[in-house]
Amino acid sequence: MDERLETILCSRYPKLLPTEGPGCFQFFGFECQDGWFGLIYAACELIQTHANRTGSGQAIASQVKEKFGGLRFYCRGGDDYVESVVELVERLSESICELCGAPGRIRERNGWLSARCQLHEEETEPSLRETSEWISRGDSMAAVLEAALRLFAFDARETSRWLTSPARALGMKTPLEHLQEHHGYRDVLRLIGRIEYGASA
Repeated sequence: MDERLETILCSRYPKLLPTEGPGCFQFFGFECQDGWFGLIYAACELIQTHANRTGSGQAIASQVKEKFGGLRFYCRGGDDYVESVVELVERLSESICELCGAPGRIRERNGWLSARCQLHEEETEPSLRETSEWISRGDSMAAVLEAALRLFAFDARETSRWLTSPARALGMKTPLEHLQEHHGYRDVLRLIGRIEYGASA
């Protein structure tokens, strides 16, 4: 991951991503591409906000990496909520291009699995974006994941299934695609609100 993005994450979430002390995160760092920044940012935001709000034990990330084409977010401590957030972002990473953050899927190339969009199926260079755009994507992702997890009673499997299934209200795009392609997090949040009040998706 780009060093600027790593710095943003570690400076915003020093309790979750400590860079000093025993077992500090800096030993491994982020062993993945920029495209998953929004997911990682969202996970950190939800986990740290939960710890601050509830006084539950502080989770500490030990490693964030790509493995078998998906994101792996290893951490010590935390509770069931933290486990749900981690499981959700790991599942969603398989539907997000690791290079640019666009909708993607797991693809095999020369025996290696990776999450890529159609554009980056063959290319290996990450897309360049302004830091502020990455942060905006992270904030949007955090808002949607929090609302969707609550909608499905913190069941990461069901939340992931809904976020990656076509929705009539979004023109048969999945909520995750709509969020990524149109920065349409408000549309997705409105849809979640409608479902909470009994409307169909």
